[in-house]
Amino acid sequence: MSSSLHARFRRALLLTSAVLVLAMLALVWPLAAEHRRQELNQTVEAAVQAMVPSLAAGAYAFDATVLQELGAGLVRLPAVQAVEVRLVDRTLAPSVQLARPGTDLSLLATPHWTVPLSSPFSATETVGWLQVWMNTGHLEEEVRTEVLRLLLLQALLVATTLAVVQRLARRLLSQPMHQLAERLASAQPGQALGLPLPPEHAHDEIGTVTQSVNQLLQLQLQALQRERALRAEIAAMEQRYRSIFVASAAGQFLLDGEDRLLDANPALARLLGWPEGRQQLAAQGGAVGLLDPTGAGLADLVAAVRQTGQTQSADLPLVAAGRPVFWAHCVLSPLPVEDTDRQRWSVEGALHDITQRKLEEERTRHLADHDTLTGLRSRAFFERHLQHALNQARDRGEPLALLYIDLDGFKAVNDQLGHAAGDQVLVTTAQRLRLIFRRREDLVGRLGGDELVVLLPGLDAHAPEVRQQALQLIEQLRQPVPLTDGRSCQVGASVGAASYPLHAHSPVGLLAAADQAMYVVKQAGKGCFAVAEATLDALTPDTAHAA
Repeated sequence: MSSSLHARFRRALLLTSAVLVLAMLALVWPLAAEHRRQELNQTVEAAVQAMVPSLAAGAYAFDATVLQELGAGLVRLPAVQAVEVRLVDRTLAPSVQLARPGTDLSLLATPHWTVPLSSPFSATETVGWLQVWMNTGHLEEEVRTEVLRLLLLQALLVATTLAVVQRLARRLLSQPMHQLAERLASAQPGQALGLPLPPEHAHDEIGTVTQSVNQLLQLQLQALQRERALRAEIAAMEQRYRSIFVASAAGQFLLDGEDRLLDANPALARLLGWPEGRQQLAAQGGAVGLLDPTGAGLADLVAAVRQTGQTQSADLPLVAAGRPVFWAHCVLSPLPVEDTDRQRWSVEGALHDITQRKLEEERTRHLADHDTLTGLRSRAFFERHLQHALNQARDRGEPLALLYIDLDGFKAVNDQLGHAAGDQVLVTTAQRLRLIFRRREDLVGRLGGDELVVLLPGLDAHAPEVRQQALQLIEQLRQPVPLTDGRSCQVGASVGAASYPLHAHSPVGLLAAADQAMYVVKQAGKGCFAVAEATLDALTPDTAHAA
């Protein structure tokens, strides 16, 4: 019975009780301790307040004997460690100090109470002070005793409750469930007869479980019968499509209503790198994951076929043994069966290798979106993306900065060193810009010739980050560019900046504003940075550096 439900319930109950006791200890201890401390403090405070009038009279009369007797009465309280009565005029009588044996008043900390002693004849006249030190050791001992007593009472209550709950659970739940488990263990799959139902449990949970088990046994018997019929249908289907599968040049496969891979032709085995063909399929068990281990979307395509009852197609990246990811055009069609539930329909599919076509499409798309020389984004792509970035900035309520860069001295490089040197300057410039603008959302593009642009989402043209990066690129681009023939050349950069919504609300307007700012820089002597609408007088040493 060590592994029975009742034993596990008992262990869980014991663990819960232990946690409950610990929780009570954590919660009750500080509360009870604080309550007991307050009670003891109130007791001492009441005693002190009761003696204050008498002590005040003794202090007023400078009667040391009275003060000694009253102080001794306070020290006899277990919670008091020491007392001292200090007179205002210490020349008339010394202070009265009383303490428990073995107490050194010079070692005591600040007193817990300091009570002024007023003249019996005038409440405004102070004749001395009463200082009281608490016996902290006694206080803590009293606190521990009181708290332990309370916790023992609570632990006894928890233990009593635990015993009662455990006995009731055994009688009402554990024993009937154990008997039901023994009867259930003796049941056999597919048996026609169900479990016996005791009359005393006909209308309780035990009876409900017994009836449910009998229904489950009946459903299991029906499932076995349906499975035999399904196997016969699969065998007929396999014979019908075998010749098509073997002869087809496309990779073909067949899934049953539970997405099990029933068959695949040799073309599919070659496409997916299965050298052992159908034998390897059988060895791996068959599943949609076998065809699409990357989860690229074949399972979703199968689900769409069953949901719509129509042929579905898609281009998906797939994985094959011994080769990189390849692209396949997948065409899936439903095979309705007698079962009206579409989710149980079988699915046949064909895979056509379109990797080469995809590579050509990707190459064409890359050439259209990138500058062939520098690898930066092309003018066409940049203008499309700028419109998208403006829409996004408008929706989010964020600024959008644009830098317009023109290389200073680039024409001289082309004229004096040749166009190959000019191309090398552009390539090196692109590399340096990529190192400066490294945020994922930043976009660097080439409009043509030596005109470059940088898009900075989320930043305003006047932001310190924009100015810092602009000055950094001016400094980086004026560094010498090594050429392939061993020589080097040097260019500079003039940078204009504009931002949405401060300077423009459209791509054309934003480019024009940044271009105009760059033109201002050119007129000011090149090699510096200016924000749109800034005048020559507005260029400060921060934002203007001579080339």
